[in-house]
Amino acid sequence: PVRTRLVPARLDGEIVGVVGFARDGRRRREVEEQFIRAEQQFASLFDNHPDALALHDMEGRFTRVNASALRLTGYTVDELIGQTPELVSPGAWAHGEPILSHIARGETAALERTIVTKSGALREVHVLAVPLSVDGRVRGYCAITRDVTEERRADRSFARQASRIADLYRIAAAADVASRDKVASTLNVGMTELGAVRACVGHFHGGLM
Repeated sequence: PVRTRLVPARLDGEIVGVVGFARDGRRRREVEEQFIRAEQQFASLFDNHPDALALHDMEGRFTRVNASALRLTGYTVDELIGQTPELVSPGAWAHGEPILSHIARGETAALERTIVTKSGALREVHVLAVPLSVDGRVRGYCAITRDVTEERRADRSFARQASRIADLYRIAAAADVASRDKVASTLNVGMTELGAVRACVGHFHGGLM
């Protein structure tokens, strides 16, 4: 590939010839092809990433979203582009200014919030906002969003279980409480946790009482 430029040669106001310049275009072509490949790689990574990815401008508006973001929110591309996160997290954008101040300083910001999908379902998400710089200036950010609903549900379940076990240990370790009272306290804890209104002992060791 050769890049050429032709310039008219004039003499006394008349064109008497042409001056031609030629430059080897292989290096320019290689650079262009590398740029195209890099753009294709980025597009492939962005579009196929399992986490919800969204590009935002410095006003917080969506400028680009991937398929995972569409599946998470239930919205279409046209419904998201140009909107702010207020669409999926009403009231949350009141806290957006501190996030944008971090982004403007080139700092990554992390947060957890609850979003509302288009169908009205609530999902708990973890968001990592990464600043995007062009020519040394932050032009926007990429929000990497992961659905952690099931993880947080499991965390709360484990916490409740640990609390129940701790309560039972405290009851069993009470030295100045009669065995009958310990059994009654244990039943009360069980009814409270399970939402029961009645409970009874079906079997106990002969030496318990």
